[in-house]
Amino acid sequence: MLGILGTGQHALHPDSSHPPPAMSYCLNLRCQHPTNPDTAQYCQHCGDRLRLKERYRPLQLLGKGGFGRTFLAVDDDIPSKPQCVIKQLYFSNEDTDHRQKAIALFQQEAVRLDELGRHPQIPQLLAHFTQDDTLYLVQEFVDGPTLRQAKQNQGCFDEAQIWQLLLDLLPVLDFIHQRRVIHRDIKPDNVIYSRQSQRYMLIDFGVAKLVSHTNWMQTGTVIGSPEYMAPEQTRGKTVPATDLYSLGVTCLAMMTTVSPIDMFDIIDNRWVWRDFVVGTQRVSDRLGQILDKLLESALSQRYQSAKAVLDAIAVPSAKSPTTLPDSPTPSPATATSTAPSQPPSPPPPDITTVEPAPAPAIPSAPAFPSNLGQAAPTQISLSPAVVPPPPPFPTNLGQIVVKGQAMVQPEPRTQSAPTPTPTPDHPPIPAPLPIQIPIPPPTSPQLLQRVFSHFKSPKNQTRIVSQQGVDYTPLYEILRRSLWLQADQHTKGLMNQAIGNTHHGYLQQQDIQNLPCDDLAILDHLWRTFSNGRFGFMVQLQLFLAVNEDYGAFCHQVSWPVHRTPGKYLQPSLKAPPGHFPSRDWAGGSKWWNHLEWMQQRWHNCHQSFGMP
Repeated sequence: MLGILGTGQHALHPDSSHPPPAMSYCLNLRCQHPTNPDTAQYCQHCGDRLRLKERYRPLQLLGKGGFGRTFLAVDDDIPSKPQCVIKQLYFSNEDTDHRQKAIALFQQEAVRLDELGRHPQIPQLLAHFTQDDTLYLVQEFVDGPTLRQAKQNQGCFDEAQIWQLLLDLLPVLDFIHQRRVIHRDIKPDNVIYSRQSQRYMLIDFGVAKLVSHTNWMQTGTVIGSPEYMAPEQTRGKTVPATDLYSLGVTCLAMMTTVSPIDMFDIIDNRWVWRDFVVGTQRVSDRLGQILDKLLESALSQRYQSAKAVLDAIAVPSAKSPTTLPDSPTPSPATATSTAPSQPPSPPPPDITTVEPAPAPAIPSAPAFPSNLGQAAPTQISLSPAVVPPPPPFPTNLGQIVVKGQAMVQPEPRTQSAPTPTPTPDHPPIPAPLPIQIPIPPPTSPQLLQRVFSHFKSPKNQTRIVSQQGVDYTPLYEILRRSLWLQADQHTKGLMNQAIGNTHHGYLQQQDIQNLPCDDLAILDHLWRTFSNGRFGFMVQLQLFLAVNEDYGAFCHQVSWPVHRTPGKYLQPSLKAPPGHFPSRDWAGGSKWWNHLEWMQQRWHNCHQSFGMP
């Protein structure tokens, strides 16, 4: 490989469980004792200045290659002293051609990072300068392991981790390709799992190529890592699909224990990667089809863009139900790896992708009072005669035990439930699911009685307030008016409010486990009441279990895209399939697609906490 660092940006990545060393590192190549106290201004051995531009203080060597070294450093000009990465260009020989090429690549990386570093999954360029006749580049430090390090620590990736890797990196490739940049060196060393953002980040743009629309296939210098190169790249030609090929090879490298070269049959000119997948792993036909098309030798048969791959992932397979991002049987390596410093199993972010912007405020819904639990009832001026309280939960929850779980029969319709008159936007509601599906019951009769006891109190006739002081009356009014999108946005805010999150951000697994049972029961009850049993968390759990917890098949059932497309897919009508609302837009974290499993576990815990058998 011809590049600045043959081993990648974070070749010797420090363990973040330990604080950075309290010292300064001398950047003089000839210095025999480069370590110094952190208070030193000059090297105690060679006398060179230790800080670059009197600002950036190197702490330790991270890695080195044929043309440079990488250091962990801190920015002493900022009070919090954030960590950063310093790249130093040096030459191990006096070859003039190599020197000029290395300088050009080094400067090119600075230009690329300046152009592309505004993307949250590409390190940001902080500085680029010359000091003491040496070129330096300072960029954002990404705290986390490379893919190669993750595989060394936790073993081969399972299918869910490969899906997340694809969903995290494809939007990044789409971003750079739209700006006419081809990375040309995608491999495990150049992908880092950020512990902070819980997403995969693409690094090392030292060999990236800027191309015009008229010279995609112009022959140039062969640059990259041979094991991961597309056939056209070995001939000095690159197109956006070249990066997609390398991404496919990277996926194979993470799924197997052999070199990518060993998985290619040169006699038949085809990949035989399935022969090398670890025996306990499970690779679905759907993922196999995606990888096979990424790895097509002929450009005409390969995906032409990152967006095309994302679109293919989003379309359910007609031959077999998709498993994205179902949880396949983990390998022994991934099953036993629980270290928080590694990518989760399954990992990568929503990621998607870039976190979507917060949902806009609901214009017609009353604002949340700041003194929840103490607001006067007159804040919500609803008349009991106009807006009757929702009907109570049925007390005869038909419960039988199958394999340790309760089975809940479809609830009978109550006369007081507001049934909309059939219109084009409100078609007749189909009958409840005709089968019994094993799920934890929503809650116990004891909890139901407590949750809705306030309806019997005259002073609370115009308000629905949970034990946590969360006022659900605005949601009641929004749902009563069939404003499904506003109700969906409001539901996310109420869930955050119930756990004490004032930022109204995304909820992760622990947040759902902290969601009070009262609030969860009220939310589900209101949704099911005003949709006449069509929408609600319980409906979604029934559908999820009916498809054997296959998330891709569930998404197909409720008309959700498999990959994340916040808000754009929602159908604000009772014509939407059962389970379409509430949306999953509240779910965040690197394993956001497990939101149904989180919710199922929370229902079960609420059930157990009230002593149900």
